[in-house]
Amino acid sequence: MASLDVSMDRILALLTVCVLAGATACGATSSSPDAAVGGRDGAESRAGGDGADGQGDTVDARLPEEAPADRLADVVADRDGDATRATSDAGVEADPPNDGSGPADAAVDAREIARDARADAGQAADTREAGRDAAGAADAAADTPEVGREAGAGADAAVDARDSGRDAGGAERRDGADALPDTATAPDAGGFLVRGASRKWHVTSTVTIDNQNATLTGLAVVLPAPQTNIYQDVANLAPGAGTLLAIPDTDDFYLRFAPSAGLPGPGARASYAVSYDVTLYELSIDFTKVTTLPPYDTTAPDYVRYTGPRGVYVDPDHPTIVAIAASLGAGSPDVLAYAKAAYEHVASRYQYLNPNTGLHPLGEILAAGGGDCGNLASIFVSLLRHRGIPARHLVAIRPDGSYHVWADFLLPGYGWVPVDVTYKHDNPAGDYFGKVALASNGIIMDKQVWLTLDLGGSTTEVDLLQTYAWWFWTSTSSASVTTSYALAATAR
Repeated sequence: MASLDVSMDRILALLTVCVLAGATACGATSSSPDAAVGGRDGAESRAGGDGADGQGDTVDARLPEEAPADRLADVVADRDGDATRATSDAGVEADPPNDGSGPADAAVDAREIARDARADAGQAADTREAGRDAAGAADAAADTPEVGREAGAGADAAVDARDSGRDAGGAERRDGADALPDTATAPDAGGFLVRGASRKWHVTSTVTIDNQNATLTGLAVVLPAPQTNIYQDVANLAPGAGTLLAIPDTDDFYLRFAPSAGLPGPGARASYAVSYDVTLYELSIDFTKVTTLPPYDTTAPDYVRYTGPRGVYVDPDHPTIVAIAASLGAGSPDVLAYAKAAYEHVASRYQYLNPNTGLHPLGEILAAGGGDCGNLASIFVSLLRHRGIPARHLVAIRPDGSYHVWADFLLPGYGWVPVDVTYKHDNPAGDYFGKVALASNGIIMDKQVWLTLDLGGSTTEVDLLQTYAWWFWTSTSSASVTTSYALAATAR
């Protein structure tokens, strides 16, 4: 962990990550091995839940059919005596949908921080004006990913390159991948991706900081900034005072609010929000359009991003993954056949376990015999990456406030294919390979795990970014600062 730059006799750096991911899981949990109490990320995390600090904390755990649940991040524990502390949100899972499609995952626990001890706990003294200057024209970039990347270039340069180096090296060591040429000519894939019914929403996500007694010296709040992709069209993204930044090693973005003035004083509140219009689609893949499969372009950005390991959560070389891949790959099936076999294997051999406990290390999931939606997706993603097939998590929140994580993989020459092993597990007779129902679709916030975020002068890593993340710095020895999150979606 980077050293803490202390300019006062007594500064406590309170590192708070409230990242809600989902699988019908995500809620209160046990403490992580890296901290007495604390944790990592929502949908598939595993750290101390609400009340774990022994202070009788509570969370309003309404189901999504009511208002989205408020999630209070008030579990605090020192880690390794470095004055960096982690907190987590606790929550409730949603009832399964009535259409038999599988669980409607409601994530509500944010424990991403078990690995966030690496966070650079330097002071978040980034100013709103400086953030905008560093971002270049952040407002103009809000609806333009290309410009957004330029806006986030400064953040990218400050990022720990460890995982990106692993990703870049992944192309050289996956079974069969190193035998592929560097370029590939895609066939005519017209009609491969079929968008069906759609529905449009206007969405506002708001994080409220409730400062009960602290004198804050710094504050950083992060909200995901969803982008247009095959599952959704996003328009009119309004970042407010936030700075739009690129998430390194992905094609996703986030908004950082790091005010230097106007910090909420003791007894005061402050809110930070993003709004946008999103159109969600029913989606299916017409596999009859697939004729021949060209080789992957191993130099392409998506190949480099989505074929390597990611922290302890995606491990293409785990011995169990290697053994399963060998059994599924008997006879050297092509990409499509192998992906289908991996989807069926994970759904039939692994159980839906430990809901609402966040993203677990892959080794723990395999040893336990399963996990919730994000964790089951981790097994599938690892199996595909082992074979040199780009695959990724799809981290989403639905307009009704419930949460889900599924996966997709890249079919060379055609495009991304959605796969939901969780729904297949819950409904073995169902077909969730190459299909996304409108009723179960969610707003995809990011498509990678183990994300590097720039806090303004320092960086940190979070498992997932599904709702928000936040950090504060204070000179108050017994600070009490909590958060609440609300997502409001109006059908258009």
